Parts: sequence; C-alpha cells; structure tokens
Amino acid sequence: MLLASSCEPECEDTRINLLKIQFYKSSTLLRDTLAFAQITGIDNPLTVSDSILYTQQDVLSIFTLPISPTEEQVRFRFEKLESNGSTSIKNITFAYRLKWQVIKPNCGLNALITNLRVLESDFDSTSVIQNELTNNPDEINVQIFN
Repeated sequence: MLLASSCEPECEDTRINLLKIQFYKSSTLLRDTLAFAQITGIDNPLTVSDSILYTQQDVLSIFTLPISPTEEQVRFRFEKLESNGSTSIKNITFAYRLKWQVIKPNCGLNALITNLRVLESDFDSTSVIQNELTNNPDEINVQIFN
C-alpha cells in the first residue's frame, strides 16, 4: 500500500514592493553614480516616519526604494552634498494602483503595484519605463536625469 502525504507548500510572500530608480547625467545621458547625503521615505508606512533609506556611504547608480502595498502614493526626499559644501534637496512623489489577487485560497490576498507614475518631481527629468513592479532584479522602473 502506497501512502502519499499532501505536501502543500506553505504560503510564500510574493509581494513585490520595491521600486528601482536609475540615475543618468542630463548632459551626457550616461548612467550616473551618485552618493546622496541621505534618501528618506516621507510619510511612508513601510518605514518609520522620515526613515533614512540610504546615506552618502551608498555610492550607486540604481537605488531600490520600498513602496507601500497599503497606500497608492509615496514620496521620497533626496539630499545631496554639493561640491561647495551646500546641500540640495530634491523630492519625488509617485502614485500607483493596487491590484489585488489571490495566489492560493488559504494564503490571502496579494497586492500587485501597477500604473506607476510620477506625480511631482524636483529633478531635471524623469521617465517611468516600467510602470508595474516585478521581481525581475534587472528591471528598472524609473529613470531620473539629474
């Protein structure tokens, strides 16, 4: 007699709530590697109020920022130390839609983040190139020209 156990995999966290931003130089349109004094999430439920997400020790071209799966808008503040010692502050606000789906009946709902768009930005130029957040590590959602 053959006994088979029902090995149903546990519920996995399939939420995709990370926004990937890549910076470019406005003058050359080439990728830019930047160090911000700090990047903070403003009124973002995923972070403690005004939490610092990156500091000047993080010298990157691509920054990954958390998006709330319970809200439809998020804002970030980028503070950069200029060569003359002053600090420039640029904010960017994103809006998006939440699309709810059931992965497995016993696992509850999962929020997909779609229709990503820039509501306000202090940067020279922004471009949303992928308006749905995915788990593809190579996929960039937003290009910022600075």
